[in-house]
Formats: sequence, C-alpha cells, structure tokens
Amino acid sequence: MRGANSPNNGFILAALGPPPARVLDFGCGVGQWVARARSCGYDAWGADAYPDRWLNNQGEIDTQAQPHVLQIKNGHIPFGDDVFDAVVSNQVFEHVQSHLIYGSLREIKRVLKPGGLFLAMFPTRDIWFEGHVGVYFPHWLCGWPALQLSYLKGCHALGFGYYRKKNAAEWAASNQADLTNGNIVYHTLDEVNSHWSQVFGHKPTCITAANMRFRLKSYYPPLERMPAILDPVLKFIHTKRAGRALLIRKAAPN
Repeated sequence: MRGANSPNNGFILAALGPPPARVLDFGCGVGQWVARARSCGYDAWGADAYPDRWLNNQGEIDTQAQPHVLQIKNGHIPFGDDVFDAVVSNQVFEHVQSHLIYGSLREIKRVLKPGGLFLAMFPTRDIWFEGHVGVYFPHWLCGWPALQLSYLKGCHALGFGYYRKKNAAEWAASNQADLTNGNIVYHTLDEVNSHWSQVFGHKPTCITAANMRFRLKSYYPPLERMPAILDPVLKFIHTKRAGRALLIRKAAPN
C-alpha cells in the first residue's frame, strides 16, 4: 500500500489536515508520498535508510521528490531538532527490528516540534493477512519452519500469494526467509505501546477505525457515516486485514 494514490497515503493527508505544514515521511521508499504531499501544498520531505542501495535508489526516487529525500545514516535522521510539524510513517515499522525501534522513535521525537504529531501505520503480530506474501497467517508459523514452508508451498499451489513468478519451492523459500531473517518483523501491541511510552511518555492513540471509514468512503461515501457504535468492528476488520493506525504527539513545554 505504498503507491502515491493508495488508501493509506490518502488517509495520512486527511489526518494531517490542510497545508501548509512541514512534514517528514520516515521510511519514504521512492518518495511517492512526498511527491503527492508536495503537490498538495505541504512542505514534505522524506528520509530512508536505503541500506547498501543509496546510489541505486537515487535513480528510482520520484523525480519531483528527489531533491527532498535524504538518507538516514547510522540511525540518524539528517535534520535538526524541532523542525517538523508532523512525521508520518506508512508500513515501515514491521521492517524495523526490535533493538532498533527505540532509537528510531527517539530520532522521530527529536526532529518533531513540541506539539508535533507522529502518525504511524503498520501491522502488528496479531494481523491475519500477511501483506508482503499475500496469504493469511504464515507469520504465525515462524516457530515451526517445516510447517511454515509446507504451508507456503500449498498456498502457492492453490494460486494464492503475491509475486508468483517463481516455482512453489523457490517462492516458499524466499518468503520464508523474509519472514525469519529480520526483513519482516511483527511486534506485539504490548511491545509497541511500551516503546512509544518510553519515548513519548504515553501510549499512542489508535485511529484505526477512522482509517477504515476513510477506506469505505472511497467505495461508497455514505459508509463513512456509520454510527460510532460500529467503530470496534471497523477497528477489528482493519487491524486483522491491513494493520493499525497510531497517532501520538510530542509534548509541548509547560
């Protein structure tokens, strides 16, 4: 869901409110959201680690975003303190290993202005649909590698999964590697709340139901106005299929 016109990217813009605002896309990839946000009037910038691929990735970054995308080196976001009104992050923290989360959050807090908001969207371990592989539940089987591999092969044989050009054995082995070698890391909600609380002083606010309403509106606008009593259902559906949307603010000085 990283395309410029993806529902997540649209929801992030809606959550930010009207420009102007100086905003950083943490883990911006090829800068699609940065380009879209700048076209909407935001002073948008991007930063990503691009491990071992910075020179190659520079050629892949959206041409409109390229002057505004910088590399994160040694965990350091290349901006000064208190410079952004908001930091956003779309489908990034499931790629941040546990021992690196605290440092990443500290850097995000550092570059945020007092009172600035941090909006992060990513799946936690309780998600059902594994959105990188494109099948349900394979990440729940990491403790049973033989079973996981057989399950992935079976999914491929039945026609399920993304990027299926490889044969079943190669596809299953490649996806199993991503799920077990640190490329994809599913953190529990308790771990997320603990890390966010350590850095920001309190747990993030869940706005997952609002994201689900935004998605439904694109299909049939009246669905956005469903009664609030249905929010737990909307949150459950979105959490299990697409992940969470979490919002937190950096404390303003007293």
